[in-house]
Amino acid sequence: MGQITPLNFPRGSQEFEELRREVVDLTQRTGKRPLVRLFKLGGPKQWSAQAAFARGFFEVSGCAIDEAVVATTRMGETGPGQHQTAASVGVLCGGDADYLQFGPDIIKRLKVDNPYMKVFIAGSPEENEEVDRKDGVDGFVSQKTDCLAFLRKLIRQLEESD
Repeated sequence: MGQITPLNFPRGSQEFEELRREVVDLTQRTGKRPLVRLFKLGGPKQWSAQAAFARGFFEVSGCAIDEAVVATTRMGETGPGQHQTAASVGVLCGGDADYLQFGPDIIKRLKVDNPYMKVFIAGSPEENEEVDRKDGVDGFVSQKTDCLAFLRKLIRQLEESD
């Protein structure tokens, strides 16, 4: 009888476990767990699906998630420093019309008050990607995004900024 060669398949979750270990190491080195803040635009009908997706997308990395903020048109009208946050990452969650109407002012205010914050939009960029990037968006997260590759890159960027 011939020798049977064992198959060595990694567990499906192994790479995500390694990513979470990197987040734990980062937390221990810096004394703070990376925080992702979801900025909900418009009403629940507009943001609920994107917020649920974004929560799950970022949660697998081991980052803390904060959904308490509901962004409004007034956010862009407030004075400097009023939107400072401990969040390393901000994610705008809403409908396309809300992104177009509120997004540029909110992104501008977030970047002024939190210069090191990475700001993403939950959803596909469609035809507005050039405008969104000009407004300061660092990227997009959608069902088409390679979650593991995206999160690895993000965690490395957060390590470099701390």
